[in-house]
Amino acid sequence: MNKSFLMKAAWKVIKGKDWAQKILRIRYLDGFGNAKPNIAAFSIWIGLKQEVPDLVRDSYFYIGTGDLAFSASFVERYPDIVHDILILPIGLDNDVRFLKHSLKGEVSTALAFHEHCHNFPKVSWGSWIWERYVPIRRSITCWRILHHRLLTLDNLIRRGLIMPSYCYICRQDSESIDHIFWTCDGVREIYTTFLIWLNVEYLLDCVDIHSFFVCAWNMNFSSQITSYWKAGIMTLVWKICQDRNKVVFENASFHGLSVLKFIKVYFKEMGENFTKLGHVSSAWQDYVITRNIGVRSRAASPPDMVNVYWWPPSGDWIKVNTDCSALGASGPIAAGGVYRDNWSHVRGCFHVKDGQGFMFEAELLAVITSVSIAHSRGWLKLWVEADSSYVVKLLVTKSEDVPWRFIALWKRTILLLSEFQL
Repeated sequence: MNKSFLMKAAWKVIKGKDWAQKILRIRYLDGFGNAKPNIAAFSIWIGLKQEVPDLVRDSYFYIGTGDLAFSASFVERYPDIVHDILILPIGLDNDVRFLKHSLKGEVSTALAFHEHCHNFPKVSWGSWIWERYVPIRRSITCWRILHHRLLTLDNLIRRGLIMPSYCYICRQDSESIDHIFWTCDGVREIYTTFLIWLNVEYLLDCVDIHSFFVCAWNMNFSSQITSYWKAGIMTLVWKICQDRNKVVFENASFHGLSVLKFIKVYFKEMGENFTKLGHVSSAWQDYVITRNIGVRSRAASPPDMVNVYWWPPSGDWIKVNTDCSALGASGPIAAGGVYRDNWSHVRGCFHVKDGQGFMFEAELLAVITSVSIAHSRGWLKLWVEADSSYVVKLLVTKSEDVPWRFIALWKRTILLLSEFQL
């Protein structure tokens, strides 16, 4: 958290306009925004200095009138680059530095925290064990098992406790997480029955509990079966842990049949208390699985039929229909559009890609491109159809509240719109 606040403060020093920020920038940064070497610094700057290189590397300039971007030394050293930049269509504002990872181009505390946390290792089952229909304590137990944080006898011995290690369930082998929850003979019988219910008994070939969870995460069931599959695995593991503790601390007996009965009772409670557990597919295997686990199958509702009409423009107007795609959030974005006249004849079409982004950025890109092409063709009576209410609002209000990397293009689009009849 401290690094997040330092990153935000360093960004203010790099581009801030307050007198204190300007003094720090002149004192400790060169003309390119890099930290000056061998400068006697006060205590705060020592922390800020660590964040400056990454911010400078990950930031871009929005080229405007050139008031900030070109120093005399830069122009003298790179005249060709300056010439190539100056012939580009630029904005009417001053140059502004933006952070490329931010939609608005600014550093917030949340963004800074995310930047410092993104190096944490990610596991495939990370989001799989947390579900609304699974009690949190069962998910936490699975998390502790998969991270080897459960206090089994081998972990206690590793922490310095002197005690014999043997399995309280089978009383044959030494106790470990993989033994208690996967290789123990008493536990294997439970897994065998449970996996037969789900028709995936081949998962018994997994070598340990971690590989079993990875394989379970990759299973491709229908949405309803997936809900019971996740809940069943986490309930099974949690119940084994609870019954093992009763054997250790209460001198109880371990019975695999009680674990299986507990799972079926919980499946019944899930069906009664949660209405949005998905539906089964039309495959007969899904109906066999629901019968095995003792729940009612829920078939998908038939799709609603909706009439869709396309209205041609009137007179000499041109209508452009846009469509966009984004592979993930964020992911590669693309946009396209088709121009038609009042006779429904195709007058032109376009397709454009623009790297990584969100869906609303793809919609914005489609409108910018369609307006630019229409202006170049002289189609000044233009009817634009877009799926995004955000983009429609921008067109109506002429707002400049857009992601930073589209600011120059959007300002140019607003200027072009003054010549259109929309």
